[in-house]
Amino acid sequence: MTRINNYLIKPWLYILIILVGTCLKFYKINSKLFWQDEISTVLYSTGVKDNVMNNNIPPNTITSFGYYDSLLHPSTKSYSLLSEVSGILSETHLTPAHYVFLTLWYRLAGDTNNDYRLFSGFVFIASLPFVFLLAKALFNSSLSGWIAASLYAISPFIQLQAQEARYYIIWVFFSVLSNYLFLQAFRKNKTIWWGGYAIASILNIYTSAISGLIVLGHFIYVLLFKKQLKYRFIFFSVLIFLAYLPWMYFLISVHETLQNGLAWHTWFHSSFYTLDLLFFQLLGFVKSFEYLYNDLIYFSWFNVSLLPVIYVAFLFDIIVLCLIIYSIAYLFKKSTKQQKWFFILTMLPFILLFYLYDIIRNGFASFIWHYQIVNMVGIIFIVTNLFTDKIQQRKPLYAVLFFSLVILGTGSILKIAPNKCWATAPDCDCNVNTAKMIANASSPLIITDLNAGIYNFLTVLNESKNKSVSVLYCNGGLPDVMQKIGNKSFSVIYLIQSSDTLAKQAVVQFGNNVQALVKDVTPFNLQVWEIKLH
Repeated sequence: MTRINNYLIKPWLYILIILVGTCLKFYKINSKLFWQDEISTVLYSTGVKDNVMNNNIPPNTITSFGYYDSLLHPSTKSYSLLSEVSGILSETHLTPAHYVFLTLWYRLAGDTNNDYRLFSGFVFIASLPFVFLLAKALFNSSLSGWIAASLYAISPFIQLQAQEARYYIIWVFFSVLSNYLFLQAFRKNKTIWWGGYAIASILNIYTSAISGLIVLGHFIYVLLFKKQLKYRFIFFSVLIFLAYLPWMYFLISVHETLQNGLAWHTWFHSSFYTLDLLFFQLLGFVKSFEYLYNDLIYFSWFNVSLLPVIYVAFLFDIIVLCLIIYSIAYLFKKSTKQQKWFFILTMLPFILLFYLYDIIRNGFASFIWHYQIVNMVGIIFIVTNLFTDKIQQRKPLYAVLFFSLVILGTGSILKIAPNKCWATAPDCDCNVNTAKMIANASSPLIITDLNAGIYNFLTVLNESKNKSVSVLYCNGGLPDVMQKIGNKSFSVIYLIQSSDTLAKQAVVQFGNNVQALVKDVTPFNLQVWEIKLH
């Protein structure tokens, strides 16, 4: 055990873990469904407004797979960089910086599904040195930096987000960067650090609007520990505020659109108790270290049908949660006042925000764990503090616990990797099965009125990868299908993601030849019908 402890205070083991974690970011990167959130990200990055895109879809006309596929490949279009960025900045987004960066990325790297996901992988790699530097700055120890970077590298939740074309990893990057630059500015009080902090904070707030809470936390930190810096901090805070003011004004002017876009947060509101909201935020932090079961199973608690697998998942979660709670208690008992308050002021505001938001709106944002990803990295730092002290004290139990987390994290990643549906929307399985059905047809015709939305429809079409698909988009009711078909030949006709009105119109046209395969998947409107022609 002494030999193991000697290895644990040197960087080589942690470098190996970091390399393994980094390589895993590219393992089966294309296995997971490229789902509607990623589809929306790709479309947003083109700067084309939703209503313009929908209006440009040829109505009541049979269109090829290639037309819809081209929507996800902006390099096939004649978009200029200026028009894309202008379009992004004219839409209602809480995360505009991510779309701008992604627009620049696809022009350099390509615009396939994997290319978009690789941007997150690239940002993950860029974040590693700053995770190391922030942990080192927080705990005055290089060992802390290595432990934090290694736990971050094999975190299964970080793995998920580093393999998705979403904004969460770049949000982590800018949050870690702004925290690190703040500590440097706070301690060294040099203009170059304050300037860097202001730039990082501006980018962070443009990446996620709620990042303003971090700046607020930093201001309180300055007031608590170095009041003499308050005017300097206020000066740079004003620069940050002025840089974000145009976007803030824009968001206020479209607040109704913004509110409607977040209405889905209230879908599962009726069964939640206020303490559940806090408990499930805590439970989400466990996913920083292990993710052996898909989190969607927890929703079974709120629709009565308890599954045995929930209890197994819950047992693992509670064990890791106990470690997290002990690490928090250890931080408050052993750390300096500045260290304690740094974590309180940069993490607690996010917890309270989602808790109060759910109470006010009767929603469930507290259950959406990727909203807490910045705090998950904070939890990694808090556990790092415990391991650093105990490993330096040659405590063998903590060497075992550290390796256990490494094994749990790596095992979770390997379990997650091949899954089509993991931490995606509840409609994922239905979309995958519909895509398989379409993929297996030799020359299918799809009829739809896009009742589930363009993003959901493109998710299915993109997953099917069936280039022989033709699509009849119905606008204003179902036209005479046989007339539209003319002399074209199709192996099968599917009516998918349609409104009840369109389905009834199909029954009127084809009578008993309309067969329901999947009916009324509430609230996603993912019903599937087959129209038999012979």
